[in-house]
Amino acid sequence: MEHFLENILVNRREMTAREWAEDIALGLGVFVLGCLYLIWGGGSLIPLDDAFREFTGVQRYVFGSVPFFYLAVMSLALMMRRITPWFVFVVVMAAYLAGRAAMGGQELLVLAPCLAIFTVAEERSRYEVITAGVLATLCVIFMTTPGTSLAFDVYTRLMVFTYFALALFMGLSVQSYRRYRKEVGQRLEEAAAIREKEAEKAVEAERVRIARELHDITAHSLSAIGIQAAAAERIVDRDPQMAKEAIQTIRHTAKDSLTEIRAMIGVLRGEGEAAENRPTHGTEHMGELVQYLESAGISVHCDQSHYRRDAVPLYIDVAVFGIAREAVTNIVKHAHARHVDITLHATEDLVTLMVVDDGRGMGGSYAHNATAYDDPLLHMGGGGHGLQGMAERTNLLGGGFGAYDVKGGGFAVVVRLPFREKEPVEGAETTVAQPVLPEIEVPKVEVQVPAETHPRHAAADAEEQKMPVPEVTDLGDGEER
Repeated sequence: MEHFLENILVNRREMTAREWAEDIALGLGVFVLGCLYLIWGGGSLIPLDDAFREFTGVQRYVFGSVPFFYLAVMSLALMMRRITPWFVFVVVMAAYLAGRAAMGGQELLVLAPCLAIFTVAEERSRYEVITAGVLATLCVIFMTTPGTSLAFDVYTRLMVFTYFALALFMGLSVQSYRRYRKEVGQRLEEAAAIREKEAEKAVEAERVRIARELHDITAHSLSAIGIQAAAAERIVDRDPQMAKEAIQTIRHTAKDSLTEIRAMIGVLRGEGEAAENRPTHGTEHMGELVQYLESAGISVHCDQSHYRRDAVPLYIDVAVFGIAREAVTNIVKHAHARHVDITLHATEDLVTLMVVDDGRGMGGSYAHNATAYDDPLLHMGGGGHGLQGMAERTNLLGGGFGAYDVKGGGFAVVVRLPFREKEPVEGAETTVAQPVLPEIEVPKVEVQVPAETHPRHAAADAEEQKMPVPEVTDLGDGEER
């Protein structure tokens, strides 16, 4: 019962500053208009013609302070009309009826009760609107009217009832329009969501189709190439001519397959778009990252003395550069750093990238490896899409990823990617010097790179098998990276 009364008396909505200003101005406007009506316009309702006054029984009324008191009550109540529509309705109607009775049935200001009825019709439910309409009708029936003439009495009540009915239907119209706009907005949002889902489904279906076609092209061609290459290898000594024919078949098959793939890419490329013929960027472009940082006013120390591109698979080299580029971009956008250390080195089967800045950090530590890719730490406060993208790329290659604040200020990104050593090229030096990593003063916890993705780790140095991932040090107010 208490909750029901509270729901009736209080309109559960938040008022903006503009709405408050509008209602206060409305209340003041009603009071001023009412005062003008009582002082200068009230006499117009009292006919000056003696014959008409005598016919209708209307008596002259000299206005005192009482009508202004009731007018002030109605005006103050209207300032709260959107907060408590029913309370305002009751107060305004009571003041209106009392004012008419005190003035001998003369009109006080019908605008005030009309606004109260309009507010209930605009803000409340249909059942409450019907209730307000019934109560307003009862007020019209029992209100005091001037004079003793039945015709004039009916005319006065009919006029007031018409005003009340117009206010009621105007409020209902406004409420219906708001509901219509809300429903249209919801439908537009639902339609947009449906279109987005359909677009995602279409994109996914297109990806599947493209993957299937690429598989059909490459699987057939590579199978044929593999068969011909095996045959050529076996007969090259005893039948060089047949081996030469097998090699020619390999060349023609590879050429045809490449033509089909180019045709498919040409279909996917939009009209007028130039073909992308630049090689994929790898660590040979690390100098561009250094220039990018220096152009942003950040000093850089880049150490690649223990890294050889010819000893690292191309896909690892490209991934390392992509992660380094994302880390550098984050530093320029968010870190407010003055100096950056980039360390890149490789052992026989492991590449490690370290990007350390002296900026403000971001207040947290994040770590993941291929066995715990969905680690919730990666999504805790501050972990932005840049970190997630680097972690995803690391995960695809079965490596370990760490990102954390450094004691004393700064932020570090550490990536370790395992790989199978390239087959040695005849005459090339295959040994790689063991580097010494710069020490970062942070607590360390171990995140092991999975053995199944890194079969040679068992023979590697214990320190080279572990990725430093710190505990949370200083939870500052860092921006998203």
